Amino acid sequence: MKKNITIIVLALIFLAPDFSLAATKQEIKTEIQARREAIKLKVQKRQEERKANLETRKAELKTAQDEKMKLRQEFKTKLTEERCARIQERVDSKIALFEEKKKSHAAVYENIKKRISAVIEKASAKGYDTAELKSDLTVLEEKIATFTNDYASYLSKIKGSKNFTCGHSEGDFKGELVEARALLKTVHTDAQDIRNYVKNTIKPAIKALKDQKVESNTDTDTKTIK
Repeated sequence: MKKNITIIVLALIFLAPDFSLAATKQEIKTEIQARREAIKLKVQKRQEERKANLETRKAELKTAQDEKMKLRQEFKTKLTEERCARIQERVDSKIALFEEKKKSHAAVYENIKKRISAVIEKASAKGYDTAELKSDLTVLEEKIATFTNDYASYLSKIKGSKNFTCGHSEGDFKGELVEARALLKTVHTDAQDIRNYVKNTIKPAIKALKDQKVESNTDTDTKTIK
């Protein structure tokens, strides 16, 4: 009888549900849901920021255009040939400088994107949920594209300002510089936005990815990315 009881107890032990495993799976399910909610909140926040940035840019452009018209009215005297030549020389020098900086920025940003993509690829191969980091990378790519377009607009405006030197008034040229400075300010804002985004969003997302719990392919234990 005692032997039968022992057998029954052992059977119950081995056949009992693995509540520790169920809890682990529930933790993973809860964590996945939390990540999805975090992505939704991020998307909403980005939409609000995008709208606010657009309004700010419109206001800055309007201010620059108003100042441009004012300068044209105040400085109507035509530039002398000597002054025109000096101005064009300075403009050419500035164009060369910013063309070189453009290459440098492009190389840095391309390297950042490649490194993040490598992290995503490695983590995905090991079964980690990379949806949030992929979403963040997409936003980063959009920010870099915005920077690139704004940079191109600035260079175009600077190059175009040479057309308002010889044969034009000083007010015409200064007016073009006002718009160029407004565009350059936007470029600096774009660059700062990218730096802040990498620091405050991308890096924490990578850390969160490393702290994830996922089911092992070989057993029911959980593991963290190395």
